[in-house]
Amino acid sequence: MKKLFIGIIVLFALMAAIPAIISIPKADISSLFIKAQSNADNTAEKTKQTHSDDKHSKTEKDGFLLLEENGDKTSYSQLEMLCGALAAKMPQEYSEESAYALAAALYSQLCYMKENRSSNGLDGADLAKKDNGGCNFLTKQEAAEKYGGDFYELCKKYAEHGIKTSITNDKKRINALVFRSCNGSTNSATELFPKKKLSYCQIAPSPWDKYGNIYSEKNFSREKTETLITEKLKITKFPDKLSDYIKIKSTAQNGTVLDAELCGKAVSGIDIMNLFSLKSPCFEIEYGEKQIHFTVIGEGIPVGMSISGADGMARQGAQMSEILSHYYTDCEIKSN
Repeated sequence: MKKLFIGIIVLFALMAAIPAIISIPKADISSLFIKAQSNADNTAEKTKQTHSDDKHSKTEKDGFLLLEENGDKTSYSQLEMLCGALAAKMPQEYSEESAYALAAALYSQLCYMKENRSSNGLDGADLAKKDNGGCNFLTKQEAAEKYGGDFYELCKKYAEHGIKTSITNDKKRINALVFRSCNGSTNSATELFPKKKLSYCQIAPSPWDKYGNIYSEKNFSREKTETLITEKLKITKFPDKLSDYIKIKSTAQNGTVLDAELCGKAVSGIDIMNLFSLKSPCFEIEYGEKQIHFTVIGEGIPVGMSISGADGMARQGAQMSEILSHYYTDCEIKSN
């Protein structure tokens, strides 16, 4: 009887509530649902935006920006950027200590470029994918296609070590320039880059470079030479003799051309290197009846650390810090 009585009371309560529920207009119910859904969407969007802002802030603070060939900029973490830079520069057959030295140098250079984004000439980026025809960065896929997956993993090992190493001069990270090989010694930065403050890049002996083949050759016909000069330098008047087209005025101790004259116009050895797409500003010229012959020594502008020389030092027992100290003068090297 007691249970029956309670059931009757509940039934009457429900019958009293039904009219109130029915009296709520459908439009009001719909609007309540839409409003709730809108609030949920707004909350989700704000959360998404917050995450996006956090990611962007973290990228700007901790990552690096790569200037692609089409002018776009791609963000990479410190490790990804250093792996890509190392994969583009490091030879496949490379000793461990020299690889550590190269990773540390490239990381210092990346940090320097990032700290000077407003004036580094890369439109706010820290590294250009290609520069003067040379590749400076390989993605993981590109490195795997070119050298195999194991090579990229090896680069990652060295990059992890490089990130923990700092190279400083006067307590500031240095622009640790690197190049492929030279004619037995590097140049001082004041010889080739007089306007840049790179006091730590001085002349350093690098006899190890000569262990390998450091020579390359290029020939240019008179017609091709005139076409290049006209297109890039807007010069249209040429000497009668082909031997008067290029006159070397001064060279450094290692043979790098410092000053020259091109059809009466004062230029540098680097200008000629860029004009004729030579591997180095260290070159000799021979003239034939109808062509100019370049014999080029080394690869890259020989300021900073020689990649080939670093490997030679390592194979003779030098440690990473010794290699870096040899090529970068008066610098402090620390590993965390």
